Formats: sequence, C-alpha cells, structure tokens
Amino acid sequence: MNPISEMTPPVQPCLPAGFTAAARLSGGIRRADASPSSTTTGDLFGPRGRRAALVAAYGELNDVCTLLGFGDGFTLGEWSASPGWALVILARAARPPRPAPEWDWSMATIPELVADIIATHHVPLRHELERLGIVIDHLAISHQCAVLSSLRKVYHEFKDALTLHLDQEECDLFPLCIALEEALSGRQTWAGQDVTSLIRFAGHGHEECKSGLRRLMDLLQSASASVRDPDITVVRDGLHALARDLAMHTAKESELLIPAAIFSEEQIRARCLRGASK
Repeated sequence: MNPISEMTPPVQPCLPAGFTAAARLSGGIRRADASPSSTTTGDLFGPRGRRAALVAAYGELNDVCTLLGFGDGFTLGEWSASPGWALVILARAARPPRPAPEWDWSMATIPELVADIIATHHVPLRHELERLGIVIDHLAISHQCAVLSSLRKVYHEFKDALTLHLDQEECDLFPLCIALEEALSGRQTWAGQDVTSLIRFAGHGHEECKSGLRRLMDLLQSASASVRDPDITVVRDGLHALARDLAMHTAKESELLIPAAIFSEEQIRARCLRGASK
C-alpha cells in the first residue's frame, strides 16, 4: 500500500458534475472564529479546486492527485462530498514556490512592473495563504492546545489583512500607476487623482505584513517546543518562503513602481504648470 493511501479513507464515488451541495460541506478552510458550519473556501485549495489548477500552481501535486484518484473531470467538491482530508494531503505535499528570478527592471514600464508583481508575487501569494491556512487549521484542530489556537487566530487575521492589501493594490493603486504613465505619454488625460494616500496605504500594508509574520513566527516557535508534529515544519517552511517573497515583492513596489509613479505625477504637474503660465 502506498503511503498516501495509508493516511486517507477510500475515495468516495464521484458525484455528478452538476452536484453543488458539496461546496457547502467541510472541505474548505475553517475560520478560527467561525461556527462549526461556517467555512471559507478558495478557488484552488477548496471544493471548487480542479486538478489542472492545482498542478499549474504546484507541479509536484500531479503525482499526488494520481495517487488520490483525483482526475480532471470534477472539482474537489464534486469528486468527494467531504474533501477536507484530501485538501490536507494536497496542502502538505505542495512546496512553497521558488524565489522569483532577479531581473533588471530599471528600464521596465509601469504596466510591465505591475504585470510581473501580480503574476510573480500576488497570485502565488494568494495560493500560499490558502494552502498554509489548511495546514494550520488542521494542526489546531488535531492538538487542541492554546498556542496553536492562537496561531490559527492570528494567521487568519494576517491572511485577511494581506488579502485586503493585495486587493487594494490590484483594484486601486496599480491602475492609478498605469494611468499616470499613460497620461505622461499623452495616451490619456490625467484626472488629478490622489496618489499620495494610496501610496501611504500600501506602505502601511507592507509594515502590517512584516509585523504579522514576526508574530506568527514567534507563535510557531512556542508551539514547536511543546507539539511534535511534522506539520510544524510544513508551516515553518511556508512562512519563511512567504517572508522571502514579501521582501522581494515589497522592494519592487517601493524601489521601482512607486518612484516611477511619483516621477510620472511630478512630470504631469510640471507640464500643467508650464501650460498655465503661458
């Protein structure tokens, strides 16, 4: 018997593709302050997750899906009415993404920088937040100790805050930065929107992320002194990788993207002043 099948129950019969009740069952990530029936699910590690998307994000999961019997025709929720056990296995087996290669972005346009930040950092980060949440939830439920309960609560607060930060950047800050470069090049008009407050909000989000990660590392260190579980190492490796990526992600924004946007705004304002003085 292979090691995965020894850890898991037999795969339940596949459900019809139109079956939707599984999405309401316990396969998602359970929030620390949620009632037993409340779940928060993602598009990757959740009942809506599909094999192709999992393997695209984490190539090593291809063999794991094969061993589990999870094929391409169904979502996880359609394949198993209660896929929580499979989600734990998949989340454990997935490895944090490798650090992004370093490039010289000094000549990049703002749209090129934004596209790279989203594809190289934001998307993998959202996946990792889902994945680590599943492992941390499982740890806290399995051991029922105070330090792991605290870790779980703090992690979900961190995850929610970081997700809000990513949403704000993608919905507000990044489009504004692109619009500034477009206006500077004359491809569109500039409406004089407030850039400063968005930049300040983004900077505050970066500091919150660093503070939250430090607190999580401290709690995990305390947990490792009293809890012997391989999932502790899975979480530690994931948090360290998260910290490395956030440092690169933050540097691209604070050292490249934000200065480029500020420069564009200054040039536009100077142009407007010259026009007004004629």
